Amino acid sequence: MSSTLSVIAKSLAPVLGVPEAKVSEWLQIVMYRVCEELLLSGTAQLSGIGVVRKAHVPSRPVEREDVILVTPPRYSVELMPESDDSNGGLLYDVALESLGLDDDLAEKFSAGFATAVRKTLEFKNRVELEPLGVIVRTEKNIALEPSEWLLDLLNKPYQNLAPIPLTKKSSAQTPQSNTLSAKPELSQQETSETEHRAETAKPTQATASANLTAAPPTPQVAPTGFNPADFGLDNIPVEKQDEEKIFLEQSGFRAELGIKRSKTEKRKTTFQPPIPLSLDEVESLAIDTQKEQVRNFLENQDTPPTEQASTKTAAEAAPPLRVPKEGVSKSAIFTLIGVSVAVLVIITMFFWVSHSHTPAPSPTSSSTMPVPAAKSEAKTSDSQQTSEKGATSADNTASSKQNNAAENLIAKPSGSSSSSKPVSAPTVEQKSVRTNSEPPASGEKSSLPPELSTPVNEAKGGWAIVVASRPTEAEAREVATMYAQKGFNVSIKPRTVNGELRYRVRIGQFAQQSDALKAIKQYSAQLPKGAFLDKVQ
Repeated sequence: MSSTLSVIAKSLAPVLGVPEAKVSEWLQIVMYRVCEELLLSGTAQLSGIGVVRKAHVPSRPVEREDVILVTPPRYSVELMPESDDSNGGLLYDVALESLGLDDDLAEKFSAGFATAVRKTLEFKNRVELEPLGVIVRTEKNIALEPSEWLLDLLNKPYQNLAPIPLTKKSSAQTPQSNTLSAKPELSQQETSETEHRAETAKPTQATASANLTAAPPTPQVAPTGFNPADFGLDNIPVEKQDEEKIFLEQSGFRAELGIKRSKTEKRKTTFQPPIPLSLDEVESLAIDTQKEQVRNFLENQDTPPTEQASTKTAAEAAPPLRVPKEGVSKSAIFTLIGVSVAVLVIITMFFWVSHSHTPAPSPTSSSTMPVPAAKSEAKTSDSQQTSEKGATSADNTASSKQNNAAENLIAKPSGSSSSSKPVSAPTVEQKSVRTNSEPPASGEKSSLPPELSTPVNEAKGGWAIVVASRPTEAEAREVATMYAQKGFNVSIKPRTVNGELRYRVRIGQFAQQSDALKAIKQYSAQLPKGAFLDKVQ
């Protein structure tokens, strides 16, 4: 364990009320979890510090020891700033899920770790977080230097790739004295023998030289190499390619979506200035349009081919239709007026006939007519009629029920005194309206366990499921109302998270943390994604 992590463990132990060895073990679990998250998803958020992100480094030419090499692609790790809408971060989630801490201890652990890292950077400008790497503070920003272990873990797909050499710079030409092999030293006896042979060979060489001309010596050509610096190829600027443009061209998304060119190009190629038309041109265009309409109409008719041909020729031979130049003709106006009057007459007759067949309204207002009392009186009158008249048809019985009910209702107020009160039918009508307006949430509540539908008792403690966290109480109450309509038991609890007041909307109450986690998985369709636990206290 690095010295920096041990210092952080010493500072967090008294705050959390946990031994230093236990905090050190937690920090090791968190660091390995960050590396695992980088390998799986590519990002890991450290609340209060930044977002650790896996970055892809493409292959590029590099000069090493007078040799230009093309390095293979690889992965690196960089530290990005946090966004404004970031949540508790990976440390908070690991503390809740893996370490088994409650909400308060998880927040203290996450916030304390971030504070310790920032303070260490202020004094030492360097924080060692094994096995993640080293966070270094510079004048401009904060950077992360990943460890060799983490880089080897990320670059396993490229471990069999090696750099490819392109060219090699030519070395300086060696002098001829170094390239030629040195003559071996001769002994005294060998020297005398060579001198004797030279003296005997002089007359023969003289005669031979008289007949033959000496050949000129062949010049030695020094080996040449390709030097990129001589041709200006040592510092070739690598053009930055637009990855998004290349991806769109190679994937064929534009062809599938019908995007052939950009809007700017389309404006340049399709825009044309308007051309004024004369009156004769307008007439010719109108005549051509009418001809086309007549031709289409004749083609759509179900007539034999011979008749179609004859009608086409007749239409083509007919004189072109004239387009009126000055407004609309009087006959068209009269036709429009006649059609409008006929429509109004038909509508008036329809309403007159419908109102003539409807029964006349009763003298009493509908608001004072007690409907339930009418039903009870209709039953009594129905029993009287059946005893007096005998068996009748179903339609006559229904009509007699309605007529007798209306008569009884009208007769009662007229026979009674002005001081007498009407039957308490409006109260019954209000109850029925009230029951209809209530939401039928009994089915939803019955399907929920009692931990999610019973009121929260703060004295019992336990755990609650947080479905939303809002900065204001009004927004939290809106969310609480929505979940209360679904049958959940909702409570709002203000919490201070990272120095900011948040209103947490909680549902249910569970005695054990494991039961609350099971409820989140069981009711994942009704709960929002990202729901977490809060301790009831």
